[in-house]
Amino acid sequence: MPSTPIPRFRPMREEDTSRPELVDFRCGPGPWDEEVARFMREGRAWKAHRPPKSQTLLLCADDGEGEILGFVTLVARQIGYPAYRSTERIPALLIDYLGVRSQHQGQQYGRRMLADMVATAKHMGLKAVFLFVDVRNTKAIGIYERMGFRAFSDEHVFSEGTNSYRALVLTLQFDQSTM
Repeated sequence: MPSTPIPRFRPMREEDTSRPELVDFRCGPGPWDEEVARFMREGRAWKAHRPPKSQTLLLCADDGEGEILGFVTLVARQIGYPAYRSTERIPALLIDYLGVRSQHQGQQYGRRMLADMVATAKHMGLKAVFLFVDVRNTKAIGIYERMGFRAFSDEHVFSEGTNSYRALVLTLQFDQSTM
């Protein structure tokens, strides 16, 4: 009996910016949803996030070449610890964007994407993973907390044009025994 090809990550390519599932990407509440759609539609996910410092990965069905299910944008950087205001810096992976298309939510793709990014950060020898999450996205916050992420600093307010939203900064820090 043939097995069904599983979703796989692959780097975003320039030609992906015109794919219908990215042009109208929908994944979350409020202004965040439209900002993500613009981020993809305008090609910023591809233009602004390329190796070696950052990268956008797509989670695609059919071994990485089928329908786009979700995406994650990663940035390797030095982040102040224990808060952004600190002078001590640690090497960390910042998950700048992470989204699963609305029609594919509830199928564990977001959890899998996050677990893969945590494993990647550990493999790279980084000390933590950081991410921002809209305070209204309680479903995602619950997933992050169950995976061990904890509040890192005060809420931040992000503004894009006439839209603004409050975000939590969450972190998962690795102790040496887990690396």
